[in-house]
Amino acid sequence: MQNQSWEQQIPILKNALSGFEGEIFFEFAIPRMGKRVDSLLIIKNVVFVIEFKVGESHFLNSNIEQVWDYALDLKNFHKSSHNAVLVPVLIATEAKEYIAEILSTEHNDNLAFPVKTGKYSLKTVIENALLFFSNEQKTINVNEYVSGGYMPTPTIIEAAISLYNTHSVKSITCSDASAKNLTITTSKISEVIGLAKDEQKK
Repeated sequence: MQNQSWEQQIPILKNALSGFEGEIFFEFAIPRMGKRVDSLLIIKNVVFVIEFKVGESHFLNSNIEQVWDYALDLKNFHKSSHNAVLVPVLIATEAKEYIAEILSTEHNDNLAFPVKTGKYSLKTVIENALLFFSNEQKTINVNEYVSGGYMPTPTIIEAAISLYNTHSVKSITCSDASAKNLTITTSKISEVIGLAKDEQKK
């Protein structure tokens, strides 16, 4: 079954990658997460996290979530991906072709929202992503990237400890934010949580 999938994936990749220089990895293992990305493509300063759905004509939410989870796991648990530009791409091989816009998340973390495409538009997706992130950083060292191991990003507790490590007890107990600001912040957090629950998003 996997061999049949590769038989369809490889021609799609060959056509899309004509004219590009980079490296491609099949079944790329995300350290310690027990997950494998169909194809991981590194071109210039961008890592493309590619998930194929062979024979699929629709972009199912479960498939979008799958490629999104792969990108998030790499960003949060793979050392070399912490600062890398990551673009998750879902390819439904029988879907009608359209060119999806490249959109970066609002967190300024070099992570794009999932891009949905059919088998003939992958080249355009790659071109658009390279253009969109052209000013982000230097070309990725492939050997350093693939040798990166498991390293979770700091937790909230670790970040707080780091932030207040050099502060006195008095400064830790003193809040610089006004009650009004804290109320606005709390309200916004509740709003985001509610929206995430309603729309089943992260």
